[in-house]
Amino acid sequence: MKKKNIIKDTLVNGKIKNGMFLLDNKKSKIYGIPYLLGGYDIKKQRIGVTNKNNLITNISVAKQSLLLFVIGRNYNLNLSYEYERME
Repeated sequence: MKKKNIIKDTLVNGKIKNGMFLLDNKKSKIYGIPYLLGGYDIKKQRIGVTNKNNLITNISVAKQSLLLFVIGRNYNLNLSYEYERME
């Protein structure tokens, strides 16, 4: 792209934390009674820049459920993608 035309323009809200831009689209869901008979789901996304000016996107997902403090299920996912800068 040599012409520098804007194809699509989007405004996003968020805050800077630990050198990364944390998007305000964090999704939290609590179901049942956590730790007794229920659990929670959390998903958040971050955007950052490396020392080489490459773009980093990070997606973090955490899910936990428990039945009477005995039987539980944990699921954590943390994905990061790095995109090289186009010259």
